[in-house]
Amino acid sequence: MTDSKLFVYFLEKDPVPVDKNITIQTGLVLTNSELGDGCASFKVYYIIRDSNNNRVVGLTDQIANINHGNKPAKIETSFNNLDQLKHQRDDIIQAVKKVAWTKKLTRDDLDTISHLISHIQSPVPKTLKENMAKCVDSNSILEKSYTLLKLFDKFNSFIEAENPNIQLIMEKRLSRWLARFAK
Repeated sequence: MTDSKLFVYFLEKDPVPVDKNITIQTGLVLTNSELGDGCASFKVYYIIRDSNNNRVVGLTDQIANINHGNKPAKIETSFNNLDQLKHQRDDIIQAVKKVAWTKKLTRDDLDTISHLISHIQSPVPKTLKENMAKCVDSNSILEKSYTLLKLFDKFNSFIEAENPNIQLIMEKRLSRWLARFAK
């Protein structure tokens, strides 16, 4: 919670296995802002982990949005959109199964990630972008045989230090990036 915004995360109790040593937990993130956004927003949230506790946190587009000035009928319609959670959860799990999590990153993979990082724009702080770019030093990563999950876990360590708004922006961005690494 900040002075103007509330962030609430709901995750399913037990992780779901998606691959050897890889699990996913899905849930919702609720943000509510009285001042800036003037609305409550619900987005599907997920955490992918391996047996070494490397993890990546992802976020989808919002599935429900309730403006503070909405009439009851509009609020009801927005809440009905929460029925999409199960469908989106299933889609996310299927997509996560297609990502080559344990494959060692190649120079081409690192070039792709470097390109994606170079196109991060405001409001993401320049220092976050620089820290992420430093992680993608191809020589050290190729020597250490990084996997995608291990690299994204390093990104998470920087993202978690940011304010919650930036975290949500980057979690959504990481979700989009993962599609580029589907098998």
